[in-house]
Amino acid sequence: MEHLYLWPTNPAASLLAIWVLSQVFLYFARAPMHRAFRALARLTGGAFRIAARWCRGMGQIVAKRDHEMIVEMGKGDLEAKIGREFHPKERTAF
Repeated sequence: MEHLYLWPTNPAASLLAIWVLSQVFLYFARAPMHRAFRALARLTGGAFRIAARWCRGMGQIVAKRDHEMIVEMGKGDLEAKIGREFHPKERTAF
């Protein structure tokens, strides 16, 4: 820590001067940082938008596949029911 002191004999004044210099630096650096954060937000927003479109597309594909499966299952059940109605069981004589 002593290496950071501007005046090793007066550490309080050195720390105050370093603090003031850091505040000036950070004040002038705020606009570039805001631009950097805006660019980062735009970049991540685009990536999330692409991921959302992909997820929506996959959801539609899965929903269509499931709908087709349900329709096919219903056709099979209906065919079995019709088969039972028109082909009654043989009756056994007692």
